[in-house]
Amino acid sequence: MSGASVDAFLTVQKRNPSGDWPHLRRLWQETLSAAGWPLDREIKWHGIRKGEVPPALADEVFASLAAAPFTAYVTLLDLELGPEREPDFFGTPEDVYATGLMFLAERFHHLLDAEDDLGLIVVDSRFREDDQPLRRFFADLTKDGTPYMQLPPD
Repeated sequence: MSGASVDAFLTVQKRNPSGDWPHLRRLWQETLSAAGWPLDREIKWHGIRKGEVPPALADEVFASLAAAPFTAYVTLLDLELGPEREPDFFGTPEDVYATGLMFLAERFHHLLDAEDDLGLIVVDSRFREDDQPLRRFFADLTKDGTPYMQLPPD
């Protein structure tokens, strides 16, 4: 899973039709333990891209996630082609992050709408001052929609 010019955003919707969360935890821990990865250490996408996570472990992590019974959305953004084709979405690192979040919010909304359900998106905090532009962006998405669709406020 190396991708020198691709960035990814993952959100996991807490939706497990089988209801077997202990099974998912065992699957995750077995995957990490088999590779000798400490269970208390995160696996981050930038760590995969930079080689901090061994490629074999990265492949096993993705295989485990693909086999797990939950809904996950991944947005892949081409960091070389994107700025050329859609410069408004790739101007700064914040723009790239916001673009990934926008596409995730749209997909999540479509799922919730199709299933007549409610949901929640949680974005991991970085530093309060760094999060403010992202909070404003997400508030604007909720209020004004995206270039492609309107997100209902409730």
